[in-house]
Amino acid sequence: MRALAVVLTGALMSTILVSAAGAVSIDPAVATPPAAPKEAHVTHIHGYTRSDDYFWLRHKKDSNVTTYLQAENAYATAVMKPTEAFQKTLYDEMLSHIKQTDLQVPYRYGDYYYYSRTEEGKQYPIFARKHGSLDAPEEITLDLNALAQGHPFLALGAYQVSDDGHLLAYSLDVTGYRQYVLHVKDLRTGNDLGVAIPRVDDVEWASDNKTLFLVTEDDVSKRNDKFWRFRLGDKSPALVYDEKDELYDLGVGRSLDPKLDMWTTAEPVVREWITRHLGPAGKLENAAQGMAEVGRFVGNAPGLLTRGARVLDQLDEITRDGLVLSPQTLAEIDKAERRRSRWTVVALWVIAALLLWIAIKVL
Repeated sequence: MRALAVVLTGALMSTILVSAAGAVSIDPAVATPPAAPKEAHVTHIHGYTRSDDYFWLRHKKDSNVTTYLQAENAYATAVMKPTEAFQKTLYDEMLSHIKQTDLQVPYRYGDYYYYSRTEEGKQYPIFARKHGSLDAPEEITLDLNALAQGHPFLALGAYQVSDDGHLLAYSLDVTGYRQYVLHVKDLRTGNDLGVAIPRVDDVEWASDNKTLFLVTEDDVSKRNDKFWRFRLGDKSPALVYDEKDELYDLGVGRSLDPKLDMWTTAEPVVREWITRHLGPAGKLENAAQGMAEVGRFVGNAPGLLTRGARVLDQLDEITRDGLVLSPQTLAEIDKAERRRSRWTVVALWVIAALLLWIAIKVL
């Protein structure tokens, strides 16, 4: 049984490899370790003062940072040079225990069986599907090996097929920093539709097979803070919601059963809540026209959140078009605005929309 012991001190300043085949000793004098210069930097945060002499290394695009990292890499290469043959032996042994040509268990979605497979000698998996039966001809939906050409790194994020099986929404990171760009592919033709939306972390198809709902991350904090709607053919996505509270992240998902109507499921709870908190005065007139107006305002939710002082004016506007809210509902919204509670305003808008929907069911 081969035994291996590795001792590392500092940044590879001394390395000792011991194996059954013999010992290899590396003299750290073969290379001079680079020394990062110190630059005083003080940060005041949360009532504390922190001093960091190496803060300058955060500036990734600074040529000084690049030069220093290249020197670190050169030093590591020089120190490890005598062990290259042994490194290859270890790599080949570990690789021999991995089944390189393998197949993921297929799963059915719609009319297709989807799966991914790997091939010996290739770095990335191949995603494919078969129509109706596992004996049907294979259709490759995404070959990450082909997409990785010309890039030093590739990672797949989202992989979502539309309900009709015609379109694939997928996201790729070629930076290594989990910065995924969303693309859309027509699986019938194999053509890319030219969609390239940056920093997408989460995505789902709507049931119309042409609308995507997606979540993007903040450029600095990488927090998932914005929720968007994107219809194929649009120049850019439309912002639906912007989460300002740094304590929360956003996500988007669908029920496992596309036939499940969440609104119908929630109707008894919503009806009880409305009866208990708003009373029987929540009567609506011209509900069908009013629902369209509420839908228009929900689509403009970010504007409503940032322009709270104009909520009542906007309510007055939609009531002129046929939507009538009870005095109690208006009073609740007015209270919420005075308290400047963003979440209460949003909740009341949802309640108004559900009131309309329930009215349609009743009428």
